[in-house]
Amino acid sequence: MTVLNPAGEGRRCKGGFLESYLFWTNPQESPEDYHLWNAISILGTALGRKCFNNRGFFTLYPNFFIVLVGDSQLTHKSTSISMGKKVLMESIGDDIHLASDNITKSGLVEALAERYREKDISDVHISNSEFIELLGDTTRDKEFVPFLTRLHDCDDFASNKTRIHGTETFNKCFGNMVSGSTESWFRDSLGAQHISGGFFSRLLPIPREPSGKSNPHPQKTFTQDIQDAREDCIHDLQKVHDLDGNFEWTPEAEDLYDSWYRDSAPTNKPRDLWGYYGKKRDTVIKLAMVISASFNDDMDIKASDLEYAMAILSGNERYLSKIIRYLETTQEGAVTEKVRSYIKKNNKISRRKILQNLSHSGISGDILDGVIKTIGGGSGSREVRETSTNKGIIYEWTGEN
Repeated sequence: MTVLNPAGEGRRCKGGFLESYLFWTNPQESPEDYHLWNAISILGTALGRKCFNNRGFFTLYPNFFIVLVGDSQLTHKSTSISMGKKVLMESIGDDIHLASDNITKSGLVEALAERYREKDISDVHISNSEFIELLGDTTRDKEFVPFLTRLHDCDDFASNKTRIHGTETFNKCFGNMVSGSTESWFRDSLGAQHISGGFFSRLLPIPREPSGKSNPHPQKTFTQDIQDAREDCIHDLQKVHDLDGNFEWTPEAEDLYDSWYRDSAPTNKPRDLWGYYGKKRDTVIKLAMVISASFNDDMDIKASDLEYAMAILSGNERYLSKIIRYLETTQEGAVTEKVRSYIKKNNKISRRKILQNLSHSGISGDILDGVIKTIGGGSGSREVRETSTNKGIIYEWTGEN
């Protein structure tokens, strides 16, 4: 990897913001990568929508939807998120929009609309320790995930209907999120239709095991040099927040990205990760912007910034296949059980009604056919008998009650 540039004039984090941030958080028991991605998140919020990379046909902004995934109580996800949020608020809290921990879709829409009326921008930093609380029951509110997708994509023009205020306008969107989840809650909050859909490809899951650190008296490790590093981060985050405009490419960075882009076709990867790798081509640029700003004010994307961004993403990809397999296998079992229980409850029901009543769970005709085959449709019936009538296909429960 190319040696990264030293910190720019006026910066206190001499090895860059990320190095100082990881130094002051090191004694805490969360996995180091949780702190790394929290630091990336707050840097992105400090840059905001006023900083971007012009891609000609579209514009990239330095925002991320990050989900820290790990065992409850053992990985200390909430603590790491709280530490990042406090640094952010102490540094530039008066100039950003922080969503409340228990924000709902309607509350978020109204807050973004009010922010647009006041600041001419609908920006928000979502720092929520429980991803499942943020999404709630996506089967009841089918519009929340598409709404979050538009927020992630930083739509120029957006509106949403609310029960109380009618249509609310929240143009010039910028949404940045860091949240936490266990593997099972991550699956349950998304649902089958979103695991296979576009929203999942916009998420950056950071699955990690417990760090193995043991620090029974953290107050004793909060030494003066740790405190100084934290203050340096607060100072430099203000410098990052002052930046404004387009991040330009250096010729070396352009050449590196060209070569990497041609070798990173999503179709060369496992099919279940095509969405992630398709978005990775944008994500690496977003990360490079954040890394550039973490060192100095020149707003240049350098080859070293790209290499650092690629290394960070590659480091996380070692863990992605495991969580994708978990989501797919457990979700497949959950869908099978949902259909099985529904037929058993109704005793006899038409295919049309199943698709009509379970469509909110992401159950399509193809998925239903696979489930019926699994639980014993057709002549080899075990629990369900399939019969063709002049009114369509009927499924009848024949298993134990």
